[in-house]
Amino acid sequence: MKKVVISALLILLIIPLASTSFLDWFTSGAVSGCIDTDEGVNYYEKGIAKEGDKELTDYCVDENYLIEALCKDDELSSIRYYCLNGCIGGACLSKPNETTSKKCEEGTYQCRGDILQICIGEEWVTKMECKFGCREGKCLFEPVNKTECEEGSYRCNGSVLQFCSRGKWITRKKCEFGCRMRECLPQPITKTECEKQGGYCISWDKECKEGYIRAEPMGCKLKVSARCCLPKQLPAEVEEKPPEEIDMAELLLNETGFGDIIVHPQDDDVLFAIKTYGVFGDLFVSKDGGLTWNHKMPMGKIVFDNINPNIVYGINGGEIYRSEDGGETFSLVNKTPYFLRSILADKFISEKIYLGLYSPNTDAWGIYVSEDGGDTLEFKSFRDSIEVPPEYLNASIGRIPWDIDQDPQNGEIIYITSEDSDHSVYASGLWPDPYFIIRTLDGGDTFEAVSEGLPWHSLVIVSFIDSSGTTQWIAGTEGPGLYKLNLQEKKWSHITSSIYVTHDYLIDPINPQIHYIAIGECIQKSTDGGNSWESIACEGEEPTRRVDNYSYIVLPKPARVVSLALDSKGNLFFVDYFNGIFRITSEEIEEVEEQPSEEPISEEPACDGCLLEQKCLPYGTRTKGLFCSLEGNMEKQKTGNQQCENDFECESNLCINNKCLSKSLWDKILSFFRRFFRIFS
Repeated sequence: MKKVVISALLILLIIPLASTSFLDWFTSGAVSGCIDTDEGVNYYEKGIAKEGDKELTDYCVDENYLIEALCKDDELSSIRYYCLNGCIGGACLSKPNETTSKKCEEGTYQCRGDILQICIGEEWVTKMECKFGCREGKCLFEPVNKTECEEGSYRCNGSVLQFCSRGKWITRKKCEFGCRMRECLPQPITKTECEKQGGYCISWDKECKEGYIRAEPMGCKLKVSARCCLPKQLPAEVEEKPPEEIDMAELLLNETGFGDIIVHPQDDDVLFAIKTYGVFGDLFVSKDGGLTWNHKMPMGKIVFDNINPNIVYGINGGEIYRSEDGGETFSLVNKTPYFLRSILADKFISEKIYLGLYSPNTDAWGIYVSEDGGDTLEFKSFRDSIEVPPEYLNASIGRIPWDIDQDPQNGEIIYITSEDSDHSVYASGLWPDPYFIIRTLDGGDTFEAVSEGLPWHSLVIVSFIDSSGTTQWIAGTEGPGLYKLNLQEKKWSHITSSIYVTHDYLIDPINPQIHYIAIGECIQKSTDGGNSWESIACEGEEPTRRVDNYSYIVLPKPARVVSLALDSKGNLFFVDYFNGIFRITSEEIEEVEEQPSEEPISEEPACDGCLLEQKCLPYGTRTKGLFCSLEGNMEKQKTGNQQCENDFECESNLCINNKCLSKSLWDKILSFFRRFFRIFS
């Protein structure tokens, strides 16, 4: 009885401590920055995201679209989401609204977002998409209630990154090295000698504006030939000379922000390019080989049907579009409750497509398959055949399907490369992620994970038939380079010793042994099926990363090559996110010759990790207060509140919300619970 009384008194003492000073001490430094009342992305509950004295509230743009306020990287942000069952009071409806599910009256009209619908046979049927919006059963013919900006969009205002909320620009972050194309620059931009002297760059066929005179290039690299415009007040005027030939890629469109380039399979003059904003985008088209461009419509990604090139499929957010005239016009054919991140047209069957959905939780792990060009969708769940660990289930972790590809010899075999949507699950010890690559061998009836050997997720997955007639699979990772799959062992092995992010991987359809990769500041080419690589184009005078010492075509600096496409003549088109759309002719590619290396080739095997005391340690190894980083360097372990991406970077071995948990705080937590349980024992 005495023990019971003592225990009760201890509990009464603990309760006020837990609600006041104890919690202040316990959570000091742990709860700060941005807070979301509905605990992250929750489309079915209205919430408020707060950061200091700023706050954003979830609200409905119209009857279907929701603006979800959230915390991203511990700062205020928002996303636009399509509510399948409607949006009311700042949250999506989990079930169809009774007022919208009733039978309709023949011949009446209604608006569903920007879609005008007509009632035929007591069912609502899409009539058209309204360019300026839809109100009260009618399309608007001019913009109304014009706001400063488009909801959820981003822009740079000087060195400040801003995003649009409720029609107004709100500061998201002050960029240390400047802001460009809706994101903060990771490092300072190196000015050309021309810019350092107060000038600016032009192409050879342009004239300088009033008050400036033309000079030598002085670092300008805009087109095949370029010049610098210097202020007239400079002491010495520069004598004009004939244009100097510079080995540069040809600039077709000098505009930033593009993320994809596609060549029409039957007409080399018709090009499609997409400005990307996550899962959304804007589609541009050129009908003269890239000389002139016109904006067509909002679209995040397009692919051509592999059997009938007149059919083109597109996705934008959760919407699915189809064109039956080679991309001249598109029709909205379906909508999904989830954002769509990737799309693949079947290599053997016309009108069959595969769609990778950005799943918000483990219940939605899977892909959509359509056999009628997107009109109807069948959800193929990974969960039916893959046992998901409780760490994922408890945290309700979603997946981002970056890319999908199909075996060129067996249409039943599909590979999906993906990344979990919340890295906090790694704190439980699940690393590497066992679901980097998921495949089906029976067209989607069952799935299995094939990720052994991959240290990081991939942005691209490709397959091709090698010279022996065997299908090969290559994964391009976001960091450690390229990996090839051993089909017998179901294990991936490293191809290249270089460390880079693979943004795109292109295989020549005429010669499948010729491959191209886009790795940010460089484009590399392989002529042996991806086993060895040479740089054919790189930024500036000296590429920062390359396999060997090659001559190459120069790209403007800084460069981030993110997409590649070939026409029927072998000309290479590519998108540089920072600088625009370029072309390198097939003749120029052939002229890139290998230069003899000044350094002898080492016969020692490459270390797939970090060298320490003449030993090769795997990525993530922790020893003597150091860890092996993904860049292949031994670095000092980080202390509390320092930025991190992986547990192994932190002294406490705990990286939560991209910050290292303080070792002393962790020790305090453990010490408290030890003392607590010692009292009752």
